Amino acid sequence: MTTVATAIDSNPNKASKDASDPRAYLNEIDGDKAMTWVEAHNLSTVDKLSKDPRYSEYQADALTILQATDRIASPSFARNGMIDNFWQDGTHVQGLWRRTTWESYRSGNPQWRTILDVDALSKAEGKTWVFEGGDCLPPTSNLCLIRLSDGGKDADVVREFDIAKGEFVKEGFVLPEGKQSVTWVDENTIYVTREWTLGEVTSSGYAYVTKVVKRGQSLDQAVEIFRGQKKDVSAERGVLRDIDGKYVMDTSYRGLDFFNTELAFYPNGHTDTRKVVLPLPTTAVFSSYYKGQAIYWLKSDWTSAKGTVFHNGAIIAFDLKAALADPARVEPLVLFMPNEHQSVAGTTQTKNRLVLSILSNVTSEVRSFDFGKGGWSSFKLALPENSTLSLTSSDDESDQLFVFSEGFLEPSTLFCADAATGQVEKITSTPERFDAGGLQAQQFWATSKDGTKVPYFLVARKDVKLDGTNPTILYAYGGFQIPMQPSYSAVLGKLWLEKGGAYALANIRGGGEFGPKWHDAGFEDKSSARL
Repeated sequence: MTTVATAIDSNPNKASKDASDPRAYLNEIDGDKAMTWVEAHNLSTVDKLSKDPRYSEYQADALTILQATDRIASPSFARNGMIDNFWQDGTHVQGLWRRTTWESYRSGNPQWRTILDVDALSKAEGKTWVFEGGDCLPPTSNLCLIRLSDGGKDADVVREFDIAKGEFVKEGFVLPEGKQSVTWVDENTIYVTREWTLGEVTSSGYAYVTKVVKRGQSLDQAVEIFRGQKKDVSAERGVLRDIDGKYVMDTSYRGLDFFNTELAFYPNGHTDTRKVVLPLPTTAVFSSYYKGQAIYWLKSDWTSAKGTVFHNGAIIAFDLKAALADPARVEPLVLFMPNEHQSVAGTTQTKNRLVLSILSNVTSEVRSFDFGKGGWSSFKLALPENSTLSLTSSDDESDQLFVFSEGFLEPSTLFCADAATGQVEKITSTPERFDAGGLQAQQFWATSKDGTKVPYFLVARKDVKLDGTNPTILYAYGGFQIPMQPSYSAVLGKLWLEKGGAYALANIRGGGEFGPKWHDAGFEDKSSARL
């Protein structure tokens, strides 16, 4: 007779299949019982930490860094040469949406005009509004559909705002709280995707029905224009515009799962019910519409009708309207094909250029592309080498873009680059927050069980002995094709690196460091622990 041992789970926070969840009350974000639990555990944690003699010093250093106001006001391009910024500090906890001229911004002492004071709005309305951005109607971008979340919930309210007047539009578009999306069609029309009928959401909890709402209409007068499927992750109808903000055609989106989508086009306008789905893999991602070209990022291999093989990770482009007229004959050109140690981190557009952010061995470069009679051409922008470059904003009315550069030991530096001429100008830098003297950042490669070389960074003192005895913080994350890149962590530097500790960042599989294959390898073999 064989005896089978039964495992006993002693975790008090885990309920059995037949029992109610003893911690279900924690789902009530602001519930009295939930807050009592949180406060008790916070007190317990602080009590243990504060008994360490270093606690007060470390806390003061961390607060000084986190509350610093001499950081860079991250800029974004607005219309007519203006620069926007959303600013938060100890006085403006919920934040200020503000604007200045480009000349004023680059002077180093910008004179800001407040567009919306979220703290003042919260106080006036008895809410804790979290500003979640907005969709502004091109080409003037004066009327914006602003999203506000009470306390930072997934659900938000949407209100129409007039930037020129600095106020919400009286009797303008207003959507009550919900998990929803909204986009402009024209000044008097919007598409709204939300839970129109109670329970009419996907199994993932997102809306999948889009209706047309006209100015002056109540929501119960809205007319359905698109419906996804309940099994989708999410679905919605949208609008495709060119870089000048001109309407091109309608689109619809269905998230089939977290890695596959169906993107459809409606070439004949808003009232068109005939959708065209191009014969591309459902893993392909539509990135941009540039000079009539559809830009796609391939996440899996694809063979065209002509038999051409396009490999995963490639950025491809083709004439969109021609492809929609005859979908079976889609034959793209390859803009960029990464090698085994490269990947595309993102794409953006200026008025005349298409810009790609590329990772090579987990460090960044930026390339500017153009499409003309001779096909595609590109060049590399002269931005800092061996650093992490982040494209934060690009201008629809010029070829300028803002780029941040940083590293483990180099604080953030803001550059303005011209994607047409290649000219790069340093604007400003964040002050150093810790003493990096004697420290160095190095990249190494570890060999996994299956022989794969896995990169990692080590930040430590130059004289450190690599014998495994130095206190080290190891961080790794591999998921959703998100690359882990060098970044300037002032608190880590001040409280750990300055004190002699080492920091390692491992670029394990599952991330986006080396493209789709690197991501897929993170979960292909669930039977073994793979890096």
